[in-house]
Amino acid sequence: MGRRSGFAADESLYNSFMRYVALVMFAGIGGVANAYSFAGNDWTFSMDAVLSVRTAVLNEDVTLMSNDPVDVSQPDLNHFSFPYSIGPVTGQGDFVVTGDIVSDVNTGKTTDPFVYSGLTLRATYPTFTLSGVVDGAGPSNEAFGPRAWHITGDPVTVSNIQVEVLLAGNWVNLGSNSFATVNDWEMTRAVPEPATFVTLGALALAGLRRKSTS
Repeated sequence: MGRRSGFAADESLYNSFMRYVALVMFAGIGGVANAYSFAGNDWTFSMDAVLSVRTAVLNEDVTLMSNDPVDVSQPDLNHFSFPYSIGPVTGQGDFVVTGDIVSDVNTGKTTDPFVYSGLTLRATYPTFTLSGVVDGAGPSNEAFGPRAWHITGDPVTVSNIQVEVLLAGNWVNLGSNSFATVNDWEMTRAVPEPATFVTLGALALAGLRRKSTS
């Protein structure tokens, strides 16, 4: 009877633990949780954008591409940030997290000078918002919730960009008819292997069993 009773206790403990595992995985994979963990130096930030220069002296489309590793920091549940560089555009992405939505309000600024078609240019763009959705998270949990591993960005067009050209040491305004189109952007990092999660679960279960028999 003692062996059977011990086996039944183990089986009940195992079933309870597996129900807990299922709930955690459901929250992570299904996106039920509205808080995520973003911090890590294993992210890649990718963007495909075009700066359409529309002036009297230059009418060209400048491709802006990025596919670079970034180090993401996260001070709390609702914010994460990282430095970025997309062609001549550099800055700090400061994202606000609202449920599954992430958004970054980029304050207008002037880019560093860049050379195109033999001309030295710079562009001043107005304030715009970059937004996206967390569509990959879990199954493991980290500091603030399920580990986020994929963000799909929304396309956006930034109008009224002022372009200047450097002539004889002076910046000459070519007007504000240029615009930029962000066709797509994303952030991605490795998905945790299910085997790792199962191994952690097995270790935890073994610990619970040891406690129940002590």
